[in-house]
Amino acid sequence: MMGRRHVLTNTLLLSAAVVLAAACGSDSPTEPVEPTPVASVTVSPASSDLAVGATVSLSAVTEDADGNTLTGRTVTWSSSNASVATVSSSGLVTAVVEGDATITATSEGVSGTASITVTPPPVATVTVSPDQALIATGSTADLTAETKLASGDVVTGRDIAWSSSDEGVATVDAGGTVTAVSSGTATITATSEGQSGSAEVTVFLPFRQIASGMGASCALDDAGAAYCWGANGFGEVGVGDLDEHLAPTAVAGGHTFTQLGVGFNFACGLDAAGSAWCWGTNASGTIGDGSSSDFQVTPAAVSGGHAFTEIAVGAGHTCGLTAAGDAWCWGYNFFGQLGDGTTTESNVPVQVIGGLTFSDLGLGSYHSCGVTSTGDAYCWGRGGAGQIGDGTTNDASAGPVAVSGGLTFETIDGGQSHTCAWTSGGDADCWGNNDYGQLGDGTTTSQSAPVAVTGGLAFTEANSMGYLSCGTVAPGSTYCWGWNARGEIGDGTMTDATAPTEPSGGLGFVTVVAGFQTACGLTADGVAYCWGGNDDGVIGDGTYEDRSTPTMVLPAE
Repeated sequence: MMGRRHVLTNTLLLSAAVVLAAACGSDSPTEPVEPTPVASVTVSPASSDLAVGATVSLSAVTEDADGNTLTGRTVTWSSSNASVATVSSSGLVTAVVEGDATITATSEGVSGTASITVTPPPVATVTVSPDQALIATGSTADLTAETKLASGDVVTGRDIAWSSSDEGVATVDAGGTVTAVSSGTATITATSEGQSGSAEVTVFLPFRQIASGMGASCALDDAGAAYCWGANGFGEVGVGDLDEHLAPTAVAGGHTFTQLGVGFNFACGLDAAGSAWCWGTNASGTIGDGSSSDFQVTPAAVSGGHAFTEIAVGAGHTCGLTAAGDAWCWGYNFFGQLGDGTTTESNVPVQVIGGLTFSDLGLGSYHSCGVTSTGDAYCWGRGGAGQIGDGTTNDASAGPVAVSGGLTFETIDGGQSHTCAWTSGGDADCWGNNDYGQLGDGTTTSQSAPVAVTGGLAFTEANSMGYLSCGTVAPGSTYCWGWNARGEIGDGTMTDATAPTEPSGGLGFVTVVAGFQTACGLTADGVAYCWGGNDDGVIGDGTYEDRSTPTMVLPAE
C-alpha cells in the first residue's frame, strides 16, 4: 500500500512540475522585430525632356542593402525648381517653363533623383507666304515661314529648313529666297520641328509679244526666241514634228525674231535682218519659200531676199512691208488679197500694185489693208461684207482701193470679214460685217464705210482677227469686242459684246491680241494669258477646254 501511494505521489508531483513549467514559459517577455531599412531609392525614368505643358509619370523603387525590393514604404516627392517643373505626391511631373529641374523621391531618409529638361512648346503648324508665286526666269522672290503652337499662337526663333522639290526649276536658300532657274513648277517647303508648310512656285519665261490664230499661238521672249503651242496638225508649232504641244515649246532653228504672226495653221516671224520665215501648212503657198510641199514643220526662209520691217498674217496669206514702204504678199489669192492685180496664188512674194507707200499693213482672213505714209487707208481682196470700206460690198479689183470717209489713220488690221483702223490719237473706226458686234459701235448693223467704236477710248494699240477686235488703252487697261460664243471677250460670259469690254480678273494686261477664236494678253511681267475657244489647244493651259476668263499659259517646255 505504501509503495503504491509513493508512486502516485511522484506522478502527481511530476505532472505539477510540467504544468508549472508550462505556466512559467507563457509569462516570459518577447523582443520586437525591426523592419528592413531602405538602403536605396531609384527613380525611373532617370531623365526626361518635356515640352512646356507636357507631363511624365515617375516611379520610385525602394531596395534594401541586398538589393531586394521593399514594398509598402512611404515616398515623398519634391522639385528643385517648381517654377520649371512641378511634381505631385504620386510622382506626376508637369513642365511649366523652359529650364532644368531635379525631381527627388525620398523614403526613410534615403533619396533618388531624376533630371527634367523643359523645352519650348513644339511647333504645331508651319505656313509659307505667299503660298503661290509667279517668278520670271533669273529672278528671285522672298518667301516667309510662320510657325505656330497648337494654341494658335505665333512663335518665333525656331529653326526652319527650306527645300525645293525641283532645283532645276527653282532653288531656295536658308532664308527663304527663291531663285527661278527654268520654266516649270516647284514646291518650296519650310520645315520646323517635324512640321512643314509649302508654296507652289511657277517659273515662267517672260514674253514681250504674243499672237494667236487657228491651230497655234506663239510668243517671243525677251531675247527674241519664239515659242508656240497648239494641236500642231500641220507643223504650225514649228518644233520639227506633228505632235500636239499644249504648252509653249521652243521653235526649232535657233532663230531670233522681232515680231510674229499666226494665221490658219501656220505662223511667220521676222528676224532682225528683216528676213521672213514661215512654218506650218503650205496650202496655196503660205510658206512663201517657192516650194510645193504640204507643210513645213520648222521655219523656212521666205523667198526673194526681201528685208521687211513689218509682217502681217491673214488666214492663208502673208504680207511684208519694206523700209521703202513697198508691200509684198504671198499665199492664197482667190479674192485678190495679194494685191498684185491677179487672183493667182503665189508661193513667193509678189508686189502689191498701185505704187503706194505704206507705213502699216493689216490683214483680214481674205482681204488686206494698208495705211500710207500720209495716213490714207486702202484695202484689197474680198469685200462682200463691206470690209474693203469703200462704201460697197464688192470684192476689190485685186489691187488697193481707198477707204471712204477721208479719215487719217496710223494703224490698221482685219478680221474674218471686218476691218478696224486707229488714228494717231487712238480713236478707233471699224467697218464690214457686224453680226456679232465686232465693229464696236454698239450695234450689230454691218457697215461698208468706217464707223466710230463707241466709248471714246484712246487706244495705244489694237488688232483684229476672226470676228473679234481687241485693243489697249493704257498699260493695264485692255478691251475686246465682238463674237463671244466661246468666251473670246474674257468677261466670264458667252454674250457677244457690241462695245469694248474689259476681260475679267483685273490682271492689268499691257497688251492684248485677238485670235481667230481666242484672245491673249501679256502682263507687265510678261506672263501670258489666253481665253476663248480652245479646240486646237491654243490657250496653252494643257487642255482643249474653252475658257471664258483669262487663263495662264503654262510655263515653256
